[in-house]
Order: sequence, then C-alpha cells, then structure tokens
Amino acid sequence: MTVRPFVLADRAAAKPLADELHRLHSGNRPDVFTGEEHPLFSEEAIRARLADPRAIFLAAEEDGTVIGYCFAEVRPRTGMKDVPALYIDDLIVAEPFRRRGVARALFDGALRLAREQGAVRVDLTVWSFNGEAEAFYRSLGMTPQRTVYEKKL
Repeated sequence: MTVRPFVLADRAAAKPLADELHRLHSGNRPDVFTGEEHPLFSEEAIRARLADPRAIFLAAEEDGTVIGYCFAEVRPRTGMKDVPALYIDDLIVAEPFRRRGVARALFDGALRLAREQGAVRVDLTVWSFNGEAEAFYRSLGMTPQRTVYEKKL
C-alpha cells in the first residue's frame, strides 16, 4: 500500500468512497446533508482542491487501485487565534481494506504535510452517530475539543 498525492485521474476510483461517506452522513442526518452523492466531489471541485496550496489531498493505493483518500486543508486561523491548524474534511478507506493501517497511513501523511505548512495541531469533526470514526481518532491520541448541541424547533 502506498500513500501519495491525489491526482485528478483518481476521481473516478475515489468517487464511490466519497459517495459512501456522504450517504453515511445523509442517511443519518437528512436534515443537514442532501442527496446521495458527495457534493464536493465534482470534477470542478476536485480541480479547485488540487489547485489550492493549503489543501492536502492524499490517495491510498494498492496494486494500482485507490483504496482510500484523505482531504484536508491547513487553515491559517483556529478559533480566535492566528494559529495554523490542519482540518480534516474527509478520510475514508474501502471496506475490504479497513483495519489494515490504511487510514492511519493517510492520517499520518496528512499530518506530515501539515507540519511542513506550519500547522501546530489537527482538528476534525465526527458526528455523534459515527462511533467507528470516533474510536479510530481516539486510538490515534485525539481527544474531544468541544461538544456542539442542537435542538430542533
């Protein structure tokens, strides 16, 4: 397994993963997420991500096949301070390759690149319905930063 920069040609292979991730979110929170396709995985959106110098977009590949990806970006400001932080938007691995170190390799690769851009920490959001993701990030030494509450009106 190799972790490498994502390229536009990876879009077709990675799109089913992006759509799987989006369906997980839209299926559990249809009041927040729409549709079954990942709205930020169009060719135009991918081109924009690849052109953004703050973006970190990695693919995990095995035998020439994309088996996972991580999209993140280094944001210059975190909270109220001008402190650069990596924000991970998407990290997903194809089902047959899960629990084999692929997600960790993508995560570690993103952190390495973020440090090169001056990031001093990593932030991400895990929805309360996604216990597997929460357990994975805790296993990497991440801790909860805050809790967001809501009440439907």
